Amino acid sequence: GNGTWDREFNPKVLNYTYTVPNTVESITITPEANFKMSKITINGKECKSNEKSAPIPLKVGIGKNEITIEVTAENGDVQKYTVIVVRLAPSDDNSLKSLRLSGYG
Repeated sequence: GNGTWDREFNPKVLNYTYTVPNTVESITITPEANFKMSKITINGKECKSNEKSAPIPLKVGIGKNEITIEVTAENGDVQKYTVIVVRLAPSDDNSLKSLRLSGYG
């Protein structure tokens, strides 16, 4: 992807941060359930295990976008994961990377 996770995924860790450049306007999430009969929702919308979610739009400008992923077990127990997607400020780099001149004559 275009972003950076704050840590590697661990099923016991419920909160994550994902940082993306300002040019990223939406993201998708591909969750994979440990048990195939579990039901997964992302921000309340059903998502199949190991399939990409519908695009999730990010707020315009910079800031934090909270995404909630809920996994419901066959017995009804719910585990909630939270991903905060941080959209960085636009780059202020206005410098050249290189400059080449060629002479003709």
